[in-house]
Amino acid sequence: MLHYHFIGLKGIGMSALAQYYQNQGIKITGSDAAAGGHSGENITSDIDRVIYSAAIPENNCELKKARCLKISCLSYAQALGELTKKYFTIAVSGMHGKSTTASLIALIATRAGLNPTVIVGTKIKEFDFSNFRLGGKPSFSGLKISSRLKSEIFQKQLLIIEADEYKASFLNYWPRILVLLNLEREHLDYYKDLRQIKKTFGQYIGHLGMDDYLIVNRDNSYLVELAEKYNCGRTIFFNPSRKILGSHFQIPGRHILADAQAALAVADVLGIPRKISRAALNDFRGVWRRFDFRRKINGANIFDDYGHHPTEIKATLQAAREILPKNKCLWIVFQPHQYLRTYLLFQDFVKCFDESDRLILVPIYSVSGRESIEIKKKVSSRELAVAVKKRWVKKFPQKKVFYFSLSQVSSFLKKNLKSGDVCLLMGAGDIYSRVKF
Repeated sequence: MLHYHFIGLKGIGMSALAQYYQNQGIKITGSDAAAGGHSGENITSDIDRVIYSAAIPENNCELKKARCLKISCLSYAQALGELTKKYFTIAVSGMHGKSTTASLIALIATRAGLNPTVIVGTKIKEFDFSNFRLGGKPSFSGLKISSRLKSEIFQKQLLIIEADEYKASFLNYWPRILVLLNLEREHLDYYKDLRQIKKTFGQYIGHLGMDDYLIVNRDNSYLVELAEKYNCGRTIFFNPSRKILGSHFQIPGRHILADAQAALAVADVLGIPRKISRAALNDFRGVWRRFDFRRKINGANIFDDYGHHPTEIKATLQAAREILPKNKCLWIVFQPHQYLRTYLLFQDFVKCFDESDRLILVPIYSVSGRESIEIKKKVSSRELAVAVKKRWVKKFPQKKVFYFSLSQVSSFLKKNLKSGDVCLLMGAGDIYSRVKF
């Protein structure tokens, strides 16, 4: 029996990939900083392959020992990249919306009988709250799919993945259908600037053959520019629109409309009837940590959201406004993720909370291995709170800003939330587990 060891096993993508290999009859072991840490003793000579998270530094004790023992070592992206060549792969990329869009495509494809294998960076409620689904041989009954695609998907089977742009991970992937949702300044601890980001996305588009499909959000001018420059032969543009989805699609937010439109475009390529696609979309209950209802406090609705970039925050607040009763307060408790992101996008963060009525900022979540002592001295949540307050005093004097430690948030909300209010706990760090009611 083959034996694979995962360094960073509890990562949301890593755990899904581990489940895939386990279902192939491979023995899986692993370690994680959040569960006992790493130790060179975990690496033994019977291990055939080590797979490590993008968050694992090169000097990690397990990774160093594995290389010393000449064990094959692959990053998560490299390992997943192998699978994208084996399967007929649909990959979803962009700075925001990857998890939701990949989940929607997976739900539609499953309902249509295409039986996809799914590896995503979130937990899908319709898949028993899992980030992984094991697929198999597809059925094409009732589908108006081309004979070429039908033959390829039948032979290779279908794989749906979320393809991350961080550290150019997606350059390891070879999709047959590539969905591009958005592009903007992000991950500036890796990319120098927007120009490099666009260049890297262009390289990624270059992985497509002339018979492959590129599905692009027409609302993003950078993506339109790239699609025209790196024309793969089969480019499809989509626009966010509630009309084409039908009146029963109830998830709020313009950004979710874009995700759903992208999923519909993929479904059309696969020959899935709109009736099936719309039914799957209308039954969608959302995914883990994406505008995810948590509980009620004093009659106020508490939601949990992974958003950590100014664009994501603005989009989620706009969605929250859609469900906020008249004359009620929209609260946001935000945990900035990574000092460098907060520093480089500081002015964007100052402006992105305007839709809220009450803002609570907590200390920045420090990402291990990606933060320098110098950058930690240059920015803080307290400084961000002061800057937002200065802006709001002039523009929105009725709005309020607070700065608390995470341990203070719960009691403050219990004392101040009122029935009908909406409160968002936002951030890609540990805010969802640290704020307890």
